[in-house]
Amino acid sequence: MTEPIILAVDLGTSSMKVSLITISGVVLGWETEPLDLIILPDGGVEQSPSGWWQAFLSASKKIIAKNPSSTSLIRAICCSTQGEGTIPVDKNGNALSNCILWMDMRGAKYLKKQLSGLVNIDGIALFKILRFVSLTGGMPNPSGKDPAGHMLFLRNAKPEIYTKTYKFLNVLDYMNLQLTGEFVASFDSIVTSWVTDNRNPNKIQYNDSLISLLGIDKEKTA
Repeated sequence: MTEPIILAVDLGTSSMKVSLITISGVVLGWETEPLDLIILPDGGVEQSPSGWWQAFLSASKKIIAKNPSSTSLIRAICCSTQGEGTIPVDKNGNALSNCILWMDMRGAKYLKKQLSGLVNIDGIALFKILRFVSLTGGMPNPSGKDPAGHMLFLRNAKPEIYTKTYKFLNVLDYMNLQLTGEFVASFDSIVTSWVTDNRNPNKIQYNDSLISLLGIDKEKTA
């Protein structure tokens, strides 16, 4: 076989899946590695970023060992991941804590305190809801189960980690950082931080007023 191959990665909540797929869509094989959840008080749910990476390396080694002739044909690595997780990293790309997962609700009270006003819906000021929706097409989840709530949880409950944070990364961003060394966010990974102006799909960009509204330092965005 001489057809180029993609090493496809699917990082889910329960397992790491890796497969070898030709560019015409033929699946040559796959491997999985289980992942552990860390359940904490007050609605906390975390996972170890280093555990993800070790699972990726382990699954990749297994599948390549079973398909040794494919190694020279791999042209790209493509990642798909669970969403709405948040990892604070330092300037060297080291995770400063476990990933706060999409199920984690500990940021809810800090989110509502940050965004409350005179007229509230589920603890969030009506005019702030309208501001978020008009620019992003959505708004921070009042349950705290997205990066907006996660970042506020770290800012308020773990200020020592927040202060040391160089960038807040989503799960996809973290995997891409490990693979490329680049601190970047994609349009889809950043959307549920609710700090981007999404009205023009060809020009999605950070919005200073939304970042200020959320109370997060702009330089900590990827």
